[in-house]
Amino acid sequence: MAAKKKHVMPLWVATKLRGVMCIHDRSVKKIFKCTDENRLDHKEQVMFPVLQDLTPDIKLFNGHYYLIVLNLKVERFEVFDSIMAKGNCGLQKDYRAIIGSIKYMWAENYIESKIKIDKWPIVHIDTPMQKTTYDCGYLMVKFIELWNGRKMLAAINPLEMPIIRKQYTLKWLEWSENIVP
Repeated sequence: MAAKKKHVMPLWVATKLRGVMCIHDRSVKKIFKCTDENRLDHKEQVMFPVLQDLTPDIKLFNGHYYLIVLNLKVERFEVFDSIMAKGNCGLQKDYRAIIGSIKYMWAENYIESKIKIDKWPIVHIDTPMQKTTYDCGYLMVKFIELWNGRKMLAAINPLEMPIIRKQYTLKWLEWSENIVP
């Protein structure tokens, strides 16, 4: 059986990586621990879905989803965002904090690896911009599904979002492990 080329981290990982104390968090250490069963350096892409709080100062959670990819194939970090432009300060501050933690955890856990990510650039990938304030999560999932490490395998048309939302909702409802007790 061929190894999967993509590894998608759980959403909580990026949330924890945003904090300075993440380096002491047991669950974060476990996710990055280099073992025979967990060799992130043998993947082509390690994907970090991110839920960013856009209103942390007023304690009214207003979230936005975007994606960070550690692209081991082309040796760079990639940021996919469907609402904020490349130079957005809030986005840059958020992804730089998370990527800084990824670099730290990699250096701690992949000392023996030939892959050194500490100097890799951050590239903002051009993506379709959403037409609503609520499609970012669906678009992030589409980016995960369609990104092959160099290009999108199919075009994403933001005007087709109502159809995409219905398709994903149906997939999630019909998923074999979606069992109501």
